[in-house]
Amino acid sequence: MPTYLPNTSLTALSIGPRIFAYAQGYHGELIEAQGRLESSDGLDDVYYSNGQTSIGPTTRFRNGKIQPNGPKMFTPIAAASLGDTRYLMYLNDNNILHDVVWKPANSEWKEGNLSQYERVPGQRGVRCAPYSKLTAATVTVDSKDIICVYYQTDEKNGPVSVVSFIPGNSWNGLESILRLLLQLKDPPLYGTSLAAVKPRPGITVAKARRNDTQAAKDAAEKAKQLPVVYLQWDTNALAQGQGTTIRPIPGLEEFGLSPHTSLSVVDDGRDLLCFYITNDNAIQMILIDDGSAERIIEQVAFPTPRSAIAAVMPLQHKDRIVLFYQVWDKGDSEKVDIKAQTFSKTGSGAESWSATVVTDLLSG
Repeated sequence: MPTYLPNTSLTALSIGPRIFAYAQGYHGELIEAQGRLESSDGLDDVYYSNGQTSIGPTTRFRNGKIQPNGPKMFTPIAAASLGDTRYLMYLNDNNILHDVVWKPANSEWKEGNLSQYERVPGQRGVRCAPYSKLTAATVTVDSKDIICVYYQTDEKNGPVSVVSFIPGNSWNGLESILRLLLQLKDPPLYGTSLAAVKPRPGITVAKARRNDTQAAKDAAEKAKQLPVVYLQWDTNALAQGQGTTIRPIPGLEEFGLSPHTSLSVVDDGRDLLCFYITNDNAIQMILIDDGSAERIIEQVAFPTPRSAIAAVMPLQHKDRIVLFYQVWDKGDSEKVDIKAQTFSKTGSGAESWSATVVTDLLSG
């Protein structure tokens, strides 16, 4: 029996030198794999896993019965942090958003209260579309650090919405500035992958229109504090959104994004880098600059056809990226494994990124 669920969702985050990767176990529980960059065999700062543990509150079966708060099989997952506190979000069998929280003071995972949030008065829980993916990012809004979790609703055209967490105030909607309704000419692809990064000058998307009211212009300016979200339109094009503004990313026409491609993005403060899977089932790495894209590395790896991907840039090493993905081991094991590919940057420009070493994360 494999330790993890083949074709599991993947997500990752970094806190200091530590890298945390998340997947779903074979029987539905969520797994945390810890690792860090280490120097070994003449190679500097390569990712190595330090083992994994099951996250207790996410156990799906107890005494043979499905737990109401347990993750559904093949749940999407998203992770974020506030300081050293880690938050992991997922869906149960009713497609209600749940979270589990790890705090240093507790030294263990505990159930959060996201599932108790009332987006609709008198109705607890945020219900997502059955096909929804998840993404999360930590940003600073009005001098407060908050977590934004994006998901797809089950409304017509598949709008993407958001719920936020403010320390001390629990989960809430902040509807006036955080709702991302993408019901435009080209709406989101049903079941689109979602990825998000912190905003900065050069990648912000939120913009007021010339004939907007002053209140609308103020809201657009405030929305520049929110995460920049990347997703796929129903034309299979890649798009970027922030607040209520969304637009396509030109330059990708020749790169061949596969329908329902898996997306992951990282940003070093200068270069925004995106990973996705092509129609040829190859992972590619592109640079998104001034709203357009150019290829950096072609055919990073060839994952299994339904593999998710998750990239993370260690906070203390802006010249390293670790990409997690699923592969079929064609050697003696004949198993599906999750690998970690380390990328190194040797110069000042984005073109100096190169793939270095592949190590093991989870074995099937």
